[in-house]
Amino acid sequence: MTNRCRVLVVDDNRDAAEMIGSVLEAFGHETLAVNGGLAGVAAVAAFAPHVVFLDLGMPDLSGYDVARHVRAMVLPVPPLLVALTGWSDEDTVRRVAAAGIDGHLCKPATVAELMAWINRVPRPATATSRSLPA
Repeated sequence: MTNRCRVLVVDDNRDAAEMIGSVLEAFGHETLAVNGGLAGVAAVAAFAPHVVFLDLGMPDLSGYDVARHVRAMVLPVPPLLVALTGWSDEDTVRRVAAAGIDGHLCKPATVAELMAWINRVPRPATATSRSLPA
């Protein structure tokens, strides 16, 4: 499937992360759910995700700090980082942007909201969509 993406879900609530991963797998994506910020940083390096859904309030390493670590990594293709949190106040939205996070979703996010971010990942052109030489 050419539209298959690697999606990483980072949350200190293991059940929530695994549930989101399972839903996205049902849509054909390869997912990895990890528990906590430190595991999230390690998973970005090992899994090379296209999209990372990232909780902000984790006890070991905040989502803001995870984002800063990821943005400092030398990666062939940096992932889209999307905060997935219960916090929606103006200060949170400002801090999300300042940390290099691409977007912000409030929990509970809908499947449509999650898929909208996944659909932002550039896809390779297919044979039918390429221009053919004249």
